[in-house]
This record gives sequence, C-alpha cells and structure tokens, in this order.
Amino acid sequence: MAHAQFETIHPFADGNGRTGRAIVSALLRAKGVTENVTIPVSSGLLTDTRLYFDALGAYRMGNILPIVQRFAESALLAVDNGRLLAADIKAVQSEFRTRVGPARDSVLKVLALLPREPAITAEMAAEYAGVSTATAYRAVQRLQEAGVLSPAGRVRGVRAWIASDIVAALDDFAARAGRRIRP
Repeated sequence: MAHAQFETIHPFADGNGRTGRAIVSALLRAKGVTENVTIPVSSGLLTDTRLYFDALGAYRMGNILPIVQRFAESALLAVDNGRLLAADIKAVQSEFRTRVGPARDSVLKVLALLPREPAITAEMAAEYAGVSTATAYRAVQRLQEAGVLSPAGRVRGVRAWIASDIVAALDDFAARAGRRIRP
C-alpha cells in the first residue's frame, strides 16, 4: 500500500513509480521480510501494466484489495524468477567446475568469484583470492583456457575478462522479469 499511496500523492514530475517500488524494497528489508536479497517486485508488477494501472486506479477509489493482490502475485513471480536464476547460476557453476577439472586453490577461488563478479580483472581476482597479481593472472589464464572466461578488452587500461555463461543467465533473468503485457 505504501507504493500505491506514493503513486497517488505523485510528488515528482517523473519517477514516482520507480521511487515507490524502491520504497517497497526498503520496507521489506526494514521489516525483516527479506534478509539477503531484494525481491524485484516491479518485475512482476509490470508484467501486465493494465492490471497494475487498474489496481492503482481501484486504490485511488478506495478499494485496496486489487493492489494488495497485485503486489502479492508480483512478489511470488519475482521469487520464482529469482529461484530460476539461482538454479541457472548453480548449473553454470557446475559446468565451469567440470570444464576446469582438477585445479589449484587460486583457480577455484577465482571461479567462486564469478557468480558475484562475472566481469573481472586480474587485480580483482588477486584481491578476492588473496593471492599475488601474477598468481591471479595464471588463474585467469587457466579459466580462459577452460572456456570459463573470455577476454573483454580493457577497462581504464586494465585487461578484463568476462564469464559469458553467467552473463547469459543474468540476461535470461532480466528477460523473464521484463516481459510486459501492455493494455
């Protein structure tokens, strides 16, 4: 209801919906409903914009039930999508581990970094793995040879690599979240 009330007040010329949805995420965290992640409720709310706008309209007319139902449905859609992402990332990690085979601890530590940081530099890998930059370069090279990482050019003059399979899983998540049915 906080989101619907914010939308009704409409304090800004633009961005009220995004701000209201951000407030919802903050409230869910503050009330202990979420602990480790933010549920992207907006991904569910915006899958059918007609239902969303109808629910907001009903709220403005004094009927809170449609917006409460829409938020509940949206939260469930978001949780399902998050679970799919977690499963996809786990499958990618398993495939990566198979591709790499037996490996040094430094390689395994860099491999563990990739779900959180799918685009890395050797310096990032060194810091995360607690190894020298030279050791990190060797670990990155091993992951590149195994097809886990691909060169991604340079970022501010520093060589970077990307775990394309992780990025693909994130893209799939975003595509599922971004499906829209427009009125």
